[in-house]
Amino acid sequence: MQSFFGSDPQLKQMNITKNSFKQKMPFPKAGWLAFFLLWPFGAFLMALRRFRSTQAKTIFWLFCIYFGFVFVYPKETKGTADSSRYAAELLSMHEQRIAFSDLVHSMYNTNEGLLDVYQPLTTWFVALFTGNANWLFLLFAAVFGFFYAQNIWLIISKIEVRIGLFLFLFILTFSLTIPIWYINGVRMWTAAQIFLYGSLLYFLEGNRKGIIWIVLTPLFHFSFLFPVMVFFVYLILPNYIALFFIFFVATSFVNEINIPALREQLSFLPAIFQPKINTYLNEDYLLRLEQAHENFSWHVYFASLSGRLVIYIWTITAFFLRKYWNSDKKILATLFSFALFLGGWANLSSLLPSGGRIHTLANGFFYASFILMLLWSSFSVKVNLIKYITFPFLLFNIIFSIRVGFDYIGILTILGNPITAIMGFEQTPLIQFIKQLF
Repeated sequence: MQSFFGSDPQLKQMNITKNSFKQKMPFPKAGWLAFFLLWPFGAFLMALRRFRSTQAKTIFWLFCIYFGFVFVYPKETKGTADSSRYAAELLSMHEQRIAFSDLVHSMYNTNEGLLDVYQPLTTWFVALFTGNANWLFLLFAAVFGFFYAQNIWLIISKIEVRIGLFLFLFILTFSLTIPIWYINGVRMWTAAQIFLYGSLLYFLEGNRKGIIWIVLTPLFHFSFLFPVMVFFVYLILPNYIALFFIFFVATSFVNEINIPALREQLSFLPAIFQPKINTYLNEDYLLRLEQAHENFSWHVYFASLSGRLVIYIWTITAFFLRKYWNSDKKILATLFSFALFLGGWANLSSLLPSGGRIHTLANGFFYASFILMLLWSSFSVKVNLIKYITFPFLLFNIIFSIRVGFDYIGILTILGNPITAIMGFEQTPLIQFIKQLF
């Protein structure tokens, strides 16, 4: 068992210092930069292999930017991905030359319904120069990728041991919880990366600047007013893990929310929010979602089930074996408690249309907690059976997430470079190319 899962029993205790995580991204050295310009994907793989290098995080971020430029999105707008609507909006703004004053007037306007600042403002800025959506997604990916890279390195900067297979799977699962191709829904998932970054910065590094990032997330997606409130409520509560665990488990058994009553309760919110509330909480929208879910294939349902099983099995394991956590790693208890608290509210919000996305955010905190728990605990031998049970579910989730990414990845992502990308070759999603082979 030990040889299969790596060196978990030999995980040594570590002390976090303020220098263990560097927020800055140094300019890449000539060799790294040349490699990236020649073959971005190859440089990306090398950066992952040498993640402790001072250049690795910068190269990872640069690849995210390149990914945005060659991002494959549907060209049709009706009933398709959000990214196609972003591209259509960019072209419309570029052709109409919308004034900045008109854009500002449309924000937080009950008639226009724009509750987010980031996406419209970024689209307007790019539209000043071009209607080419490649440049828009490059900018989206630059912002998303910056926080994405920071979050991954916030976790892996704590690793001072050889990474065994199971720990590697957890790190990969954490990284694929909100992957770079989620720029397809850039508003929600950029906000999620920033919220995760601010929270990890606060909990793991003790850096209060993280709170600033958390507070800014509603500018990216208005729905993050809810996670922000959850965060501040958590800060004023006593850190009783048992109570948070009970809350998380109890909310798992709630299976229905009275939507009309909730809509009535939310009527006190400002008028600017009412159109969105009526959209997300109306019966027609709920019916459309249910019909869409009926068309999902088995692997979509199994991926969701697999993720839930991993979260619950390891949450229960972590809670009942918490006495084996290293006593000097109190930040682990704090992070795990917040994951439980946010996860409980995610259980409730998942009963609402589109509310399940909060689960994805909460999962990021759970996986971060599990990784640190494996690093900072002495119970590794005791959980080998749990590792074997959850191994196939983790592996399936990883494969499924990468499969989703194939809808937005083209051949230029793997084999291209900035020069070939600028030539503007028409791309086919990688999944279609694979299907043609078989």
